[in-house]
This record gives sequence, structure tokens and C-alpha cells, in this order.
Amino acid sequence: MWSTERKGPLVVCIVESSPAVCSILRLSLREPEFLLRFFSDIPALHESISQERPDVLLMNISFRQGITGSIPFILLAGAFDVLPPSLPEPPTCRAFVRVPFDSGELARLVRSIGREGNHGPGGTAEIKPSDNIIPAPPDLERRVRRIVQEELQKRDKEYGIPEEPE
Repeated sequence: MWSTERKGPLVVCIVESSPAVCSILRLSLREPEFLLRFFSDIPALHESISQERPDVLLMNISFRQGITGSIPFILLAGAFDVLPPSLPEPPTCRAFVRVPFDSGELARLVRSIGREGNHGPGGTAEIKPSDNIIPAPPDLERRVRRIVQEELQKRDKEYGIPEEPE
């Protein structure tokens, strides 16, 4: 564990290849409470982890192989990803979160795991109120919907699916 009861922003390293999910994470976990560092794969994370010294790792479930060490992490699983029946090794995996996720709940989970430290294998992080919680912007839901819609339109164009009339 890098620290307990950290005073400054929580350093969150994110290993995710989807630009849409990264955009939503940027909206959900905002500065000054969270300091986000994005990586496209595990080798890129390994190159920087000693300098970043993260409090929490957030990663796509497809990257779970190759993670060792004592940094607690949360696995992000897509709608069609099959989740294992229990939390995988190493025991620093704290939770699975389905994408799409509730932004506020994810922020509380990251905050709880990052500030409170080790909850034990498969433990449930207790969510405690914090004095420095930053409220979500009033247009967060609209912004998230726009990002998801743009991502879907890009995929439709990529696969040659015609646009539906409005």
C-alpha cells in the first residue's frame, strides 16, 4: 500500500482502451479530488507505475492478467463481459463495476478504496462521507449521453450501418 489516509488528490491509474469509457471516467472522477493517469495497456502502465505511485487502479477486465503487487484495483466490465464467480487473484482486486456505471457510486467506491487502503480480499469498501466531495456538473447526464451517442455513431459508420431517421 502506498499510503493511508492520503491528504492530497487520489492518484488513479486507468487502463482502458475505449475512448468513450475514458471520457466518462474523466467526467466522473474530477480534479482536484482525483488525479487521473490513462494507459492503453498493461505494459504502458508498468513503464510508469513507479513514478505515478497510484492509490487505486481502474482497469478493463480484459487487462486483469499480469497485475501483481499491493495496489488495490477495480475491474471495469462491459455489458457482455462474463464476470468470474468471485474476485480474482491477486487479492488486491476490490470490486467489479459494470459499464455503463453510476458515476457517483464509482467515485464513492474509488474514494473509499483509495483513502481507506486495504479492505482485504473480496472485502466490501465502506463508503464514508467526505468533506471535499465535488458535486457533479448539472449537465453530466447530457454530456455522458452525447459521448455514448457519438461513440455509437462512429461504430455504425465503421460497420456501414445506415443512420436511422429522427
